[in-house]
Amino acid sequence: MKKLFSSLILFTFLSTQLVFADSKNYDEKINDWKNRSDQAEHWSFTDLSHHITQDLKYSFLNPYHFTGLAVAVPLLVTLGDHDQTIQNKFFPRRPLGKKFDDIMSIGTHPAVLGGATLLTLGISELAHWEKAAVTSGTMLEALAVSEALTMGLKYTVNRDRPDGTSRSFPSAHATGVFALASVAEIYYGPWVGIPAYSLAALSGLSRMDANKHFASDVAVGALIGTMIGLGTAKYHKKIFSKVFLLPAYDPDTDETGFKIISPF
Repeated sequence: MKKLFSSLILFTFLSTQLVFADSKNYDEKINDWKNRSDQAEHWSFTDLSHHITQDLKYSFLNPYHFTGLAVAVPLLVTLGDHDQTIQNKFFPRRPLGKKFDDIMSIGTHPAVLGGATLLTLGISELAHWEKAAVTSGTMLEALAVSEALTMGLKYTVNRDRPDGTSRSFPSAHATGVFALASVAEIYYGPWVGIPAYSLAALSGLSRMDANKHFASDVAVGALIGTMIGLGTAKYHKKIFSKVFLLPAYDPDTDETGFKIISPF
């Protein structure tokens, strides 16, 4: 009987401890969830809208960008008048080849580009690669803004593709790759920017070679991607260009001092 009574007391004690522990963990989880919810709400309704506004401002209200846009528009109208003539030089001959077109179609698809940049952002954050994280985050934002604008134009204009399907104008592939190339150019300079733009140009040509887009579709997509990529990168580079002065120690010389760090 004593053993049974002792066992009941021990069981009651342990059960009480577990209940209190679970209650404490539950309260902590609730508070943590509320904090995360508040952060998500602030990001969604304040930070995100501010970023998009600044991205568009730096993209289209920059004097150099605005001048470039004013020059490009009449050239694009002229290009559109020769779309079919240019298209006939690509299809059905397909000088780039079907295999190349298929590889570029998959590799530079907006969903693939978005997934790759998101994965890079996650890895960079975990590895504490500050510049890589800023770059991939900027690329993801530029891609989202530019593709949203492109998709809006696609459904508004609803131009037929060369192969007879719909929503040709502008090219989403061209928009995406040129947006990422522009961010790379701003953050890393021409040594990275030139190869990135070359790859973007090949992607655009492959879309014409595959009979999926006219030349003006590709050109307008490239213009949208370039302008938003440049504007987004310039805005982010500005807000992340702060330098920090930190104390430093050199064990080899036994000297102390300061060092300047910056992601750019």
